[in-house]
Amino acid sequence: MTIGTEYNEIFSILLRPAGITLDAADKVYIVDSGNNRIQKFTADGNGW
Repeated sequence: MTIGTEYNEIFSILLRPAGITLDAADKVYIVDSGNNRIQKFTADGNGW
């Protein structure tokens, strides 16, 4: 899976990813410890 699109590539850069999980709706959650956030992505790679 490629994560990121032209628009959100800047926002999807991970700094020290620390964990990853999936939910029942196939959303991907990545703990981005270097940026103090959790990134959420759909199965097609779009994040918000």
